[in-house]
Amino acid sequence: MSAKNYTASQNGAIVFVTQEDIAPAGQTIDVTASGYYYFDGNSGKWIKLISAAASQKIRTLSTGNVADDDYTVLISGDVTLPSATSSNRGKVYQLINDTAGNVTVNGLFRINGGTFSNYGLNNSDLGRGIVVQSTGSAWVITSRY
Repeated sequence: MSAKNYTASQNGAIVFVTQEDIAPAGQTIDVTASGYYYFDGNSGKWIKLISAAASQKIRTLSTGNVADDDYTVLISGDVTLPSATSSNRGKVYQLINDTAGNVTVNGLFRINGGTFSNYGLNNSDLGRGIVVQSTGSAWVITSRY
């Protein structure tokens, strides 16, 4: 798939990828797992199709490590994200403080070109929860609430 250069005229083309690209770049930068992808002529890259019927895991974690297969995690103590690596590039977690106090999410976060190693959640608006996504080398906070 990476050998072909698609254009806007192929917008909406759908393919099934049986093996991810070992060095994704350019139009295939987001082809990181097998599955159905469509070509988005506006962005000029392949986008993974996700089933609307798919459910995501939700669990409560008092302390310890966020699991690879977690999605929504209700946190009642300090937790640690998995290391951001090429194998979890694009992975998304919703992390929500489930206490009246403060908790800390540990991991390597990226913001404004720099990095930091933990993020505190409290029980106020815009401090209660975050959505993070792996770049393959750090976690980016894509949303706060």
